[in-house]
Amino acid sequence: MDQPDPGFDTKLHRLNDSLNRLKDTLPKPVAKRDTSESSAVRMVSDFAAAAVVGSAAGYGLDAWLGTAPWLLIVGLLLGTGAGTKLLIDFEKRQK
Repeated sequence: MDQPDPGFDTKLHRLNDSLNRLKDTLPKPVAKRDTSESSAVRMVSDFAAAAVVGSAAGYGLDAWLGTAPWLLIVGLLLGTGAGTKLLIDFEKRQK
């Protein structure tokens, strides 16, 4: 087996010091708030997703239980309600 390099620790410490100095010269990341466009897209996609998931669940239950279209309607209403709650919660977090 090879003998370890006697100057390895010294080299490692020098490399670490060089990296730390370089890291100190980099600009610090700045937290960025959502723009109004990205907020609007997020709100619309959350609302649409909730309505689609509720409708899909209702449709699946209707197909399984043979109760068409009642559970589809219930699922759509529940999904729309959940989407509305998401919109309200999102607006509360923005304030």
